[in-house]
Amino acid sequence: MMRGVSALIRNHGAPTTQLQRIPLPDGSTPQAPTIEIDPELFQLKPKKLPPLPRTRDLLHVYGIRAKKNLSQNFLLNQRLIRGLVRAAGIMPGSRVIEVGPGPGNLTRAILEQSPFEVLAVEKDRRFLPLLEQLADSVLPGQLKILLGDALDHDFENIFGNPKQLESDFQLPVGLPEHVFKFSREWEDRSLPPVRLIGNLPFSISTPLLIKWLHHISLRNSFWQYGRVPMLLTFQDEVARRICANPTAYERTRLSVMSQNYCHVQYMFRISGKSFTPAAGVDTGVVRLEPRKQPLCQVPFKLFEKFNRHLFHHRNHNLNYNFRTLFPADLHDRIEHAFDKAQVNPRIFPYMISNKETARLCEEYYKLCLEIPALVEYDYRASKRLLEESTMKVLKDANLNLLTK
Repeated sequence: MMRGVSALIRNHGAPTTQLQRIPLPDGSTPQAPTIEIDPELFQLKPKKLPPLPRTRDLLHVYGIRAKKNLSQNFLLNQRLIRGLVRAAGIMPGSRVIEVGPGPGNLTRAILEQSPFEVLAVEKDRRFLPLLEQLADSVLPGQLKILLGDALDHDFENIFGNPKQLESDFQLPVGLPEHVFKFSREWEDRSLPPVRLIGNLPFSISTPLLIKWLHHISLRNSFWQYGRVPMLLTFQDEVARRICANPTAYERTRLSVMSQNYCHVQYMFRISGKSFTPAAGVDTGVVRLEPRKQPLCQVPFKLFEKFNRHLFHHRNHNLNYNFRTLFPADLHDRIEHAFDKAQVNPRIFPYMISNKETARLCEEYYKLCLEIPALVEYDYRASKRLLEESTMKVLKDANLNLLTK
């Protein structure tokens, strides 16, 4: 379930009702009747959408001005907008989550692809009139607007429980199967007909990505339906970091985190001049497709801590950074960990490969299982807290040493 009492969902159209089957006198459950629908009558594409608002309409008629604190820049170029929709792989009958629709220019292009359902998550209520205008122009319930911050919601069962729907109701004859049977097993070769797309504000793009990678590791939220791919926009510098290969100086912990859980691909660049108002930096578009199995399968929070320490001092070698995860009295175990992982301790963090990172992190995980207090150890803590943390680690390690 979503968190946050103040979340407001505007659903234009009749609400979805849960049908219950009344048991027969003999106690058996009646079978759902077979429904036949002519596919030609099942048209999800709206006949007419409202005209695209011009820039002066956005800034003057609706009194909307881009807010710097929300990192707002509007993409109005139709060629680029359609390019985003194509890159996302949105097909007729699919379900789409759009984060940060703003005035609805990208939302309009998505609706033109005849999706079954679109959930638009918008934080700024000033855009509601424009989004409601779109919602009134499509089929009832085809566009739903959630007013709130995407960082505050987990989006559990946002499209309902697909397995329950498949088991309780018979698919009407004549409809495409993926319209209702949209869930996929994680190991399936085919991706579910669900897409996540977002023209994200730069201020929240990285925290959102880390949050969603965590959900991917748990296979919940949007990813309860299978390996749902993402098409997201970032500041171009951040986008290139996400996709950076080993030995590239742009490589950071975000590169390793993203590539551990997803196949990443840098799609294309959008000039800052293409936005209204013009952005001071260019935008990079990245596609992330969840892996069937992460390269490193240690718990997410521990993997995140490991990489945060590994890249904390970029201009120092791995040995220097790896030591920050341990009290000084345990530094003698570090060399053994590098030997077991077959990793060169003298290379710089941006030079280590994804598989080498996974092996070294797994060695660190083994030490954490042996010495549980290592999980909470933080060398940057205050002197008192550091002493207490060190004592716990040494106690778990059965060294019985006193800190100085």
